Amino acid sequence: MVWNKGTTLNEAQKAPMRKPKSYSGRLLRYGFTPQQQQEAKAAGLKWCIEHKKFEPISEFSKPTNGNPCSKGVGERARRRYAALTPEQKRAWLSRSKRHNGETKEQRRKWAIKKNYGVTPEWYEAKLAEQHGHCALCPTKPDGKHKFYLDIDHAHSCCPGRKSCGKCVRGLLCVACNCALAQIEKWENWPEAVRAYINSYARKTVEG
Repeated sequence: MVWNKGTTLNEAQKAPMRKPKSYSGRLLRYGFTPQQQQEAKAAGLKWCIEHKKFEPISEFSKPTNGNPCSKGVGERARRRYAALTPEQKRAWLSRSKRHNGETKEQRRKWAIKKNYGVTPEWYEAKLAEQHGHCALCPTKPDGKHKFYLDIDHAHSCCPGRKSCGKCVRGLLCVACNCALAQIEKWENWPEAVRAYINSYARKTVEG
């Protein structure tokens, strides 16, 4: 059907031109009936919009409908990149380098304030107060790999991973932070660790 400007279409003529609004309606375009869609869902399958077929739901990183599977995400990105002109590729790479170089530090500063209620200046001051290392051991941040110390807080005040900002304590390395969490959960944990190590030390000597 040829459509010209000013032409008035009735509902019957508009229907084939409309895109299906529902997820089930889109699959009908590929010949899958609602019953087949239900059977695929019961079998643990999900529609991949990149491969145009059902894939195991374990292959998807997002639970919502209308997304490609993990392999499809990479294939779509490569396909879109290959379609760019040389100038567009250079511009894309330039933006990517700026994003990775500049905003990683910006995202870290934003996460410190959002998750712990403190400022990046507080982090630097606390690190200087601890002479540049973990509060419980000599571990220092590795500037080469952008390794930072964890911000410790009292879980009696804020049980989750985030803090209100009033219960933050100091900066710990990952190992000390995990050990402290065990000690706070089980007070006799250090004694249990010593007994465990000594029991195997005796077996090694006797063996």
